[in-house]
Amino acid sequence: MNKKLLLIALAFGNLFLANSQNDCASALTASAGITTVGTINGTLVDVCGDTSDSDAAEWYVYSPTISGLVTITSNLPQNDGITNNDDTWINLYTGTCGALTCVAYNDDISSNYLSSLTFVVQPGETYYIEWTNEYYDLGFDFEIIETPVTCPGTVTPPFTEDFTTTGIAYVCWESLDEDGDGYNWEEADYDLDDDNIPDGNPCIKSASYDNDSSNALNPDNWIISYPIDLTAISSGTAIELSWLARGIDADYADENYSVYVATSNTTTDLLASPTSFTEIIGQNGGDGVFVPRTLDISSFYGQTIYVAFRHYNSYDEYELNIDDVAVTTALSATSFATNELTIFPNPVLDVLTVSSDSAVINTVKIADINGRTVKQVAGNDTNTKINVSDLNAGIYMITIESDNGATVQKFVKQ
Repeated sequence: MNKKLLLIALAFGNLFLANSQNDCASALTASAGITTVGTINGTLVDVCGDTSDSDAAEWYVYSPTISGLVTITSNLPQNDGITNNDDTWINLYTGTCGALTCVAYNDDISSNYLSSLTFVVQPGETYYIEWTNEYYDLGFDFEIIETPVTCPGTVTPPFTEDFTTTGIAYVCWESLDEDGDGYNWEEADYDLDDDNIPDGNPCIKSASYDNDSSNALNPDNWIISYPIDLTAISSGTAIELSWLARGIDADYADENYSVYVATSNTTTDLLASPTSFTEIIGQNGGDGVFVPRTLDISSFYGQTIYVAFRHYNSYDEYELNIDDVAVTTALSATSFATNELTIFPNPVLDVLTVSSDSAVINTVKIADINGRTVKQVAGNDTNTKINVSDLNAGIYMITIESDNGATVQKFVKQ
């Protein structure tokens, strides 16, 4: 998409300091922060090959010093279409000026006609940035934002990945666009209450419809975890993989996906694994709301595993979301029954009830999957109600101390 506006030439000339360079060989070094682009009148290369009206470009070279995520964006308030260009196009390359390889390009971001690219980097890499005059020659500002990301490496249970660390899915999980359409798994934090502020419950998404271009997609997108170490877990221990899933649009939620577990992170080994799970989430309660899912992975005791989510066989729906991926050793159902304690509802939205047939409940403590206590209440009856409406959606552990002893259970907050 683009817009064609008549720009009035300023009689007093261009107010920009023309810091940009006119060809790849003399590209100006850009670094984290804001860079000003002068009039776009340099040499166009367009190895990405998607521009149609460009005949000039300005060039920059960028070398990251971090391991993590980088965003290059012209989506800045000063690019207002009056003094600065507000309709930009960016091409991003690796390689050398004589042998450029297209990494990505962007015309419009979802909210306007400015451009933005986000990509994973390592120190020592070199990228060439080409801003073209696809729509206008007028200069503008762009910003490079560096976000260092430290991957957890190999993790051991109990653990959860809730995707609250920006870039964790991009950098530490492996994403594969097997259908080659340029759309893949992304991180997302939605604004479901329409207050123009993200809701603070980040997750990952894969689309079967592109709202920006109004095009239906037929994805085959994989996202594969970092290694999960089960070598210290002995035979006979129950090990559980759990996650939350939903089709974000209740009217277009029939997203088909599979979960695979294997000792290798190759798609060949993951597909061959006998331990897997498949469903169409919109037909199983996940139409617009997160629903919990579990998979018994006890057979992998003593090994290191990888977990993969594959979004495929979906067409013209909207977006699949996955959140709170966790691996835990299963809790003792026997001790729970012995103490005659139950918790309900599970999953819970607002109020969780802990009930005992006979024992007085003394204390209830709720912790997140990483062991951090998030709520503790005292009880003096056989029934205790806990308001959990202020907790983020996810998986929690509840420790219940009663006259008959203590027990632990897991519940899901919607």
